[in-house]
Amino acid sequence: MKGRAMMSRFWRDCRGSGAVEFALVAPVVILMIFAGIGGGVLAYATVSLQRATEVAARCMSMDRADLCTAANIATYGTAAYGGPSLSSMTFTAAKVACGYRISGSGTFSLFPGLSFFSVNLHANACYPGIRV
Repeated sequence: MKGRAMMSRFWRDCRGSGAVEFALVAPVVILMIFAGIGGGVLAYATVSLQRATEVAARCMSMDRADLCTAANIATYGTAAYGGPSLSSMTFTAAKVACGYRISGSGTFSLFPGLSFFSVNLHANACYPGIRV
């Protein structure tokens, strides 16, 4: 009888239930916070790559032989990129019907909380040729 009464008191005791609930919910909340921050940094990298591609396409369309040529457009685009670190960033130039098209790409390492994921980013911009 004494064991049964002790078990009954044990199951009715609510002390420490907050700690148990915290232990169950905290990892999920922390994971969501890391995923949100990682998603924000990924969006920033995407926008920065698009901007660098547009700046390089505009420079190429200005037909400035001293600054932007097909040979050094990768250097110019990489210098114009101001976002988080991208590995294997490349910029390529092509003369197409719309003018000069620049394609930029790179690989972003995303850490949403559990492990790293590689996300390939691509951006294109086309400006008509302008004589300065």
